Amino acid sequence: HPMIATAAPRARARLSSVADGSSPKRRHPAPRAALATAGLAAVALTAGPKPASALTVAATAILVYQHTHARTLARRHRATQLPPALEVLATSLRTGASLPTALHEAGAAIDPPLGTELAAVAHASAHGRPVAEVLDEWSAQHDDPGTRLAATALVLATVVGSTPARALDSVAATLRERLDLAAERRALGAQARASALVLA
Repeated sequence: HPMIATAAPRARARLSSVADGSSPKRRHPAPRAALATAGLAAVALTAGPKPASALTVAATAILVYQHTHARTLARRHRATQLPPALEVLATSLRTGASLPTALHEAGAAIDPPLGTELAAVAHASAHGRPVAEVLDEWSAQHDDPGTRLAATALVLATVVGSTPARALDSVAATLRERLDLAAERRALGAQARASALVLA
């Protein structure tokens, strides 16, 4: 029979691969986008274009939500890195290190993404660029209150000649208070939403 004749060599190939310790190659799973496209095509063929359009809208909304949620979590994580990074900077400056050296030490001590940013600022300032100019660019690239406060404290220290370590300690304490308040607000909001669902 043709099917038996075709299947026999395949069976022998599998047995020989098991005998010599190798395993047959497995196909890689299809990408999620391809699977989603195939699923929508199947829905369109079986249920018509309207359900497929509704599923497309729902899938797009889910992807947008996931992307937005991931960006929000990344911003929060970076915000929590600022206070300890400023404290590392302050400690280095108290030992007599220059600002570029302190930035380099903070960049090495803090995980990405903030550690990478501080290392880049240190590298640029150590290779001839004015520290104030590099800090202004860093603040503009990451337009958030914490970065602006930290950059302003460092720039003022370089221009006015104030005590940078004390200023950085003050900014770190302020940012910690803001983070605690934001976390408290999120917790209260989640509690209020849970109560509303229970009462609904």
